[in-house]
Order: sequence, then C-alpha cells, then structure tokens
Amino acid sequence: MRVSHVSSLCIAAIFSVLSQVSCPAAEEGAVRRPQQQGWSMGPLLLVVDQPYRGKSSRSIVVPAIGYEGDTVFLRGLRFGVHLKSSPQFSADFLVQPRFAGFKSSDIAAIPNLEDRRDSLDAGLNVRVAMSKASAFRITTLADVLSRSNGQEVDLRYEYLYRHGRARVTPWLGGRWLSAKLADYYYGTLSSEVAAGVPAYRPGAVVLPQVGVSLFTPLGQSKWTAFTLLAASYFPNRLSNSPLLDGDTASIIIAGISYHF
Repeated sequence: MRVSHVSSLCIAAIFSVLSQVSCPAAEEGAVRRPQQQGWSMGPLLLVVDQPYRGKSSRSIVVPAIGYEGDTVFLRGLRFGVHLKSSPQFSADFLVQPRFAGFKSSDIAAIPNLEDRRDSLDAGLNVRVAMSKASAFRITTLADVLSRSNGQEVDLRYEYLYRHGRARVTPWLGGRWLSAKLADYYYGTLSSEVAAGVPAYRPGAVVLPQVGVSLFTPLGQSKWTAFTLLAASYFPNRLSNSPLLDGDTASIIIAGISYHF
C-alpha cells in the first residue's frame, strides 16, 4: 500500500539521511559546503507507523544511493542543482517525486473512493546559518504534473551536536500544505461525494514535526552508521478526515552507508 503522508514523511527522512551521510558538514561548522563528494550506497531499514484507516506499522528494507558533485547531487530520488553555497547560506533547486497517491482498494473500509495519483514536485531548498552549529532550513515545493496543483512549505530549525566524530542533529519545525494539496490527498472528491462518500475538505493546514538524527563513522573505514527518528502531528483538520484513523505519523530509519 502506498500511504500518502507516511510516504512523504519517509521520502523526506531518506533525503535528510542521504544529505548527511554522503555530504557530512565540515568540522568548523554545520552549514559549510560539504567537502566529501562522490557516491555513497547502503541498506536502510524503515519502521513506519501510519494513521490511515485499516493499516498499522510496517517495516521495509530499501537501498539508499547518494551522489554529491560540485554542481549537481542525487539523494535517493531527489535530484538537485546547487545554486549558491557558502558557510552562511546555501540554495538548491530540487526535483523530487511525491509518493502521496493511493489505490481506492487500499482503504477498503470506504467504498466508492477514487485513486489518488503520485506526482512530481519542483522547488527550492534554502539553508541559513544562525551559528556554526544551528541553521534554519526552508523547502518550497509545487506540483508540476497537475495532480493536485498544490504547494508545500517545510520549515525547520536544526542544531548540530558533536561527540568525537559522531554527529547528533535534533530538529523542530512544520510543514504547510496548501488547500489544493491537502484536499486532494486527505479530503474527498466531488465525484466521490456524489457516490455517497462523506464530504470532507480540510483546506490549508500546518503539520508540526520533530526529529533527531545520529551519524557515526565506523572506525577509520568508509562506512558510516546512522539512525533517524521523526514524527509528524496531524491537527484536527486532517485527523477528522474519513480517510484517517489517528493523528500522528512516525518513522524510524537505521542503516549503514559506504562512501566510494
């Protein structure tokens, strides 16, 4: 089953992991242009808890592939171009899939639902340093395939702690979903309402999020071990949707990566 918000949360978390595994920050600050370029690869274990009706937690193993170059990068399924990079400010152009669709049969408890389609987003990721260890990050995305015709803004504050060669980065923030985006993936369509599905349109909504990641090199090798915990809270505008049965989504990621 492809679960809309959980899939998006998974993808965002994988991007976060790969950006730090393949491009660790320089020792003198958390926001300097990554010095370690090239390819990285390794397995990821994901444990996902989701709020959609009829589904609970699940665990999967997926490959994680990353590449960092002077101009372009690939982090899982996110492709980007570095537009500006300095110790205090960086900006990237992004293209990435939105795995937010689902099959009507995935939510069997509600008859007459229609499929929701995945899409492709494009936008900007901007990171502004507040100190050598802290930064604000804002990511703006827009649907370029006209599935929902919606937009998303992800804002977070992150702080880097170091213990030897290990890095711990907690972050706190939120995701704003436009009315068109939230209505398409979490509400009901006019054609579904006509077929007897309860009418529901949440409108624009903000989802608070919190997370923490840990990265540590394995000895003097090119291997890095990592883990990430992230959770997102669904306000009433979303949790009251007939498609949902809960108000939180969470993810645990653990794995190792080899840098070529």
